[in-house]
Amino acid sequence: MKIGIAQINTDPRRISENVDKIISYIKKGAEAGADLVVFPELAIPGYACMDLILDDEYVERNLEGLQKIASSSGGIAAIVGFIDLDREKIRPDGLKCRYNSAALVQDGKLVGITDKTLLPEYDVFSEKRYFSEARNRKIFEIKGHNVGVMICEDMWEEGYPRSVAGELCERGAQVLVNLSASPFSVGKKQKRASIIGELIHRCGVPFVYVNAVGSHDGYEGEIVFDGFSMVFDGKGRLGATGRNFSEDFFVVDLDEGFSPVACSSFPSEVEEIYGALVLGIRDYARRCGFKSSCLGLSGGIDSAVVCALAADALGSGNVTAINMPARYSSKETRRDARKIAENLGAMFK
Repeated sequence: MKIGIAQINTDPRRISENVDKIISYIKKGAEAGADLVVFPELAIPGYACMDLILDDEYVERNLEGLQKIASSSGGIAAIVGFIDLDREKIRPDGLKCRYNSAALVQDGKLVGITDKTLLPEYDVFSEKRYFSEARNRKIFEIKGHNVGVMICEDMWEEGYPRSVAGELCERGAQVLVNLSASPFSVGKKQKRASIIGELIHRCGVPFVYVNAVGSHDGYEGEIVFDGFSMVFDGKGRLGATGRNFSEDFFVVDLDEGFSPVACSSFPSEVEEIYGALVLGIRDYARRCGFKSSCLGLSGGIDSAVVCALAADALGSGNVTAINMPARYSSKETRRDARKIAENLGAMFK
């Protein structure tokens, strides 16, 4: 079975644009000969849509988007993250029950739905505010393979009373697929790989991990999703990865196997932090409609780093560096500031 990994960035509120992007990647998967294309968690509404999840109209628009995606899946299968709604089941606060769900669409139809079981309530997460626990945990038959679908936290078992991966494998899953929107932190990639390795050691099946990419507003400031999707074979060997801090699409063939990827593919700590900052600046500017930036450049290391980040995030031609006269400024610091701007290709005043 050939699986396409669609590591994409989708925005809260922009359901129509998100749906169009998902459909375009399904078509890309079909052109690449994939049997299945997998997308990140809550790809249709955007993971960080926060209290929009409590808006019935917003949820209905996301469901309409799912139907449009399903009708565009002729000749191929796709697993897509979305918000599902139980119109008959009411929460204690009077709202209809919502679920963080994944849908299998195939050959123009919505084939099945499975829900997220483990709902995180720590750090930047407040999922119990929005979602109810899974109604079901399904295994989908795709191209002769039993595919067990998990959603993000479902693989982070520590502290929880159940193992979603273990349950799916006991029921005959031959491949595990995880749709994630896992925020960046230093060393998180290695932690994910370690957890997946432990699951594979217990279950002995290939594991496909698809992570979101992008930067969005959260309750505690900007949240950065770093991508770096990963595919492991049934022996726990890393066979393919998505790019860091940018959208990506690649196809793996689980039946043919693949050569292990060297551990050096994991970025260094400095590379991770720099990439996260650039993506955070770029996405914030994009969402706000900012095309350029103006910043003070003293000639010192701090402002030099800020200028480098802005140049990488927005393009050097969109950055204006200003050296302001002050009692601590000198000919030497102004000379250094000018040289920094020239080296980065930024305008200098």
